[in-house]
Amino acid sequence: MSGTQNRIFIIICIFVITVIMLFLFWLTLTQPHRYINSDLSSELLLSKILSQENAILTNQWYYSTELRVLNMQVISTLLFKFLDNWALIRAITNLVLYILLLASYIFMMKQVGVK
Repeated sequence: MSGTQNRIFIIICIFVITVIMLFLFWLTLTQPHRYINSDLSSELLLSKILSQENAILTNQWYYSTELRVLNMQVISTLLFKFLDNWALIRAITNLVLYILLLASYIFMMKQVGVK
């Protein structure tokens, strides 16, 4: 591909990824009851407790099989400080995680030499 075609392709890819991320954000925000299970519910509950205690670990939570320190509750706990809407907190948390996943993908591609 020539330089101009390559730029157009990159712009189209960025646009498509942005549209997909915004669609997933909207879907999570408008229909949270359809896409939540007990694992995600417990993550939000843990985040709320951690936010109230201003802590990263708590003794008021019974960790079942793993000690969750670096997980989605890090983002959700911060959001609980500013927001009260659980659906919005979950949607923003998902959006941040999507962006982190995309950034890690881009980093990995650069490390293996894919342009």
